[in-house]
Amino acid sequence: MFAAKSPPKGKNKEEWHMGWWDFQPLVEQLTPRRAEWSNSSVIFTPHPTQPTIQACHFSSSKQFNIPSPAPILAALTDFDPPTVISVSPNDDWLFAYFPGRGVPGAGCLWYRGPEIDSWTLKDYWTLPLGAGVVTASWLGAPRQWTADEHGSFLRLPTRGPRTPVSYPTLALVTQNHRLTLCYVRNYIPSLKMFSAPLNQYSVVHENSSVPTPEATDNGGLLRLCVTAAIGLGYDGAFLSFPYLLSF
Repeated sequence: MFAAKSPPKGKNKEEWHMGWWDFQPLVEQLTPRRAEWSNSSVIFTPHPTQPTIQACHFSSSKQFNIPSPAPILAALTDFDPPTVISVSPNDDWLFAYFPGRGVPGAGCLWYRGPEIDSWTLKDYWTLPLGAGVVTASWLGAPRQWTADEHGSFLRLPTRGPRTPVSYPTLALVTQNHRLTLCYVRNYIPSLKMFSAPLNQYSVVHENSSVPTPEATDNGGLLRLCVTAAIGLGYDGAFLSFPYLLSF
């Protein structure tokens, strides 16, 4: 008979136990960015529990709230805090998406006045369940300055498609795999939109949109886009990279 060998002292076998911190990086990848820092040093963040946007000027510590639309204020329990907040490159426009709690969500667009805390609602629209906004990006941003290896300054080319007759122009990717353009034409105050699917080839013109297909796919699965990134290339290139999740 042989005696069992005892493990060396100080070298006991370690057992690995799964913890929440092992999955946190995976969860963070599916969580939209919920804070926005503008070029004028204003930080926009959602209220912890209410469908409201809070703002703080970093330099002066001035705090204020962005006025929510009347339909949201009349039914605060029907909406969650905004999951998407995006400010235009020149700080003149602000967009936010408020998910609904069993009701259609809401997209909101504000424009800024002469003061950093002066914001007025431009438009408000609803988005059906399963068609909420995943990400947003502004087109027509000013050309950026950069420096070369010799210390000389130069301007980079325009990013994204040119938008000479509309301002602002906002691109949205929604859960139902669609790309929607929201824009205001020069001298026409109303907000206009048109959209096209991202999962099939299509050609879309102004005042026309490709109809949204049925939400169910093969096997009765509901396919939702849960996170996305919009890439704006130089000299007119425009790319969108959605990620899909099936339920």
